[in-house]
Amino acid sequence: MDARKVLMLCYFYPPVQTAGVARSVGFASRLARHGWKPTVLTVTRAHDGWDLLGTDYPVPQGIDVLRAPELNLIGPVNLLDTVVNKSLRALRVNRRYFVFRDWLCIPDPQITWRAVGAGRAIAADHDCIYATCSPFSSALKGVQLKRATGKPLVVDFRDPWTLNPHVRRPSPIRLRLLKRLERRIISCADRLILNTEGTLALYREAYPEYSHRFVSIPNGYDRLNLPDARPDVFTVMHVGSFYGTRRPTALMEALLELNLPGLRFVQVGPDSADLDPYRQRLRIEVTGPVPPEQALAQMRKASLLYLKLGWSDGVRAYPSVVMKTYEYLATGWPILADCPPGDNAEMVRRYGQHAHVVSNRTPAAHRAALRAAVLQAYQRRHAVEPRVSDAFRIAFDRDRLTARLADVFSEVRTLQAGQGFTETEQPR
Repeated sequence: MDARKVLMLCYFYPPVQTAGVARSVGFASRLARHGWKPTVLTVTRAHDGWDLLGTDYPVPQGIDVLRAPELNLIGPVNLLDTVVNKSLRALRVNRRYFVFRDWLCIPDPQITWRAVGAGRAIAADHDCIYATCSPFSSALKGVQLKRATGKPLVVDFRDPWTLNPHVRRPSPIRLRLLKRLERRIISCADRLILNTEGTLALYREAYPEYSHRFVSIPNGYDRLNLPDARPDVFTVMHVGSFYGTRRPTALMEALLELNLPGLRFVQVGPDSADLDPYRQRLRIEVTGPVPPEQALAQMRKASLLYLKLGWSDGVRAYPSVVMKTYEYLATGWPILADCPPGDNAEMVRRYGQHAHVVSNRTPAAHRAALRAAVLQAYQRRHAVEPRVSDAFRIAFDRDRLTARLADVFSEVRTLQAGQGFTETEQPR
């Protein structure tokens, strides 16, 4: 029997490279094993700093990929906001404003991606539409395609949208507009996927009338990444970028105070000015941005993988788990998670081998906890063997997660055919 077909709206897809690309590529490359043939509709050229065409980032082979253009909205908007903020600084106003981005980019700058026109005929020939975020405008385009074709729609929010507790809060008027758009998407989508239990709970509480449509499919790992040998030098490693409140300063201070012989810190990713004060006193190495495969290879050379997440004022629990967490756990090496309470901290505690979770916010206690964690990892460096728990292997294997996604597609297709309706979804 021929495989059923799903149109995947994935704005971020290679050669564009972000942390979220792995989820889209992982699903697209495995769906055929589970009875669904994907067609990926993505952007021709992204304009928000993510386009890496012509670099070493490969485009996966064997998957039907179509590309639709995007009008460059972010360039003019950033220019206008820069002019406004420079003028305000001249008037000694220190606060930054994003007036044009907030009011011309609703819900986001990718709203000008022309996916609907390009996808209408394709969606009509497919059994299901799958729109993955971010950007959240992709979900709106999925709604438009559903209304145009009548095909069932599965939206993958992944992280929270308007309920995200640790992003820059929009103005009250903009927030009301975004909430209206979010409700429109949720009311239209046949299923809404969220990638952590914490996010699932947030949405079930906020939209109880649609809670039967919400499902959780977490991120995962594509393959285990166990190292071949122990590093010769004790290496604390961070993979990714430092930005905003994700800063390495407290760890650098802790490493200085410890002054452990032979220790080095390796930053796999862009350099950071926050490292400058420590370069003469600590052994610091920076690789610069590297393709995903090289980043995974670097992780195998670590002794202690450093996971840094930022704090937000007024937030007590964080529902998101960053993709890097799964990649770290798939190495079997010790992890130092310097992050707030929430799903990410609990993930490391539950599945990490010899994991250290530091959630202190008071500067002195924070630095002391980091110091103690690094010292313990250093003292045990010769005894620790890389090991991935069976629970992690089973729960977050990408193929198993893809099977769950395929089941969701099959479920909404069956519901549309008028079979197997739940009590809350009987046609009226």
